[in-house]
Amino acid sequence: MTDTLPEFIPGTDFETGAPTAVTGETTFQSLNALIEAFGSILDPENRTALATLFVHFARPYAYSLITDPAEYEADYRARLASEDPSQPWNEGPARLSDFGIPEFSDVKAPTLTGTVLQCWVRDSYSDLAYVAQGETSDPKAATFNPMPLTAIDRPEPVRQEETSVQEPSRFDGLQKNLNESDAEVPFDEGSLDDLLSP
Repeated sequence: MTDTLPEFIPGTDFETGAPTAVTGETTFQSLNALIEAFGSILDPENRTALATLFVHFARPYAYSLITDPAEYEADYRARLASEDPSQPWNEGPARLSDFGIPEFSDVKAPTLTGTVLQCWVRDSYSDLAYVAQGETSDPKAATFNPMPLTAIDRPEPVRQEETSVQEPSRFDGLQKNLNESDAEVPFDEGSLDDLLSP
């Protein structure tokens, strides 16, 4: 029978900025020290707790453990559906459609082989999936490799033809009047005789 594992709260040392784990009145500065105090964290039923702390001590707040692969896939696809891949890339929040789709079936629960832990995490900024692996005694030396992605077929960006509609100028009416004044006026001989008569 294994001892009940207490809850560990990931934290940060205010003076050094280094990652910590807190339970009750005890603060652990390393995962190795925590394992020495609570060896049951290595038991299979505590694999999620171990992986969560492993990721925290390795890359604090940069990644988070994928605890439910099915939920991660649902969230990923929902975010993809909310994006418009026909729009051109622009600087700003990362779009998953700019990267692609991972093989979701490859995302697994954490595994521990000897002292080597392997787990799947999501990038805190982009939500892209990574595979983390390393010795539990030295999380900082762990590797974080992005999962292969399949590119998304992107339609050609919709380009709207530029059409310029000019508003009537206040000079248009003046030009029209000038043009009309240049038109030939029929000559009336009777009118000329009236002017020349004494």
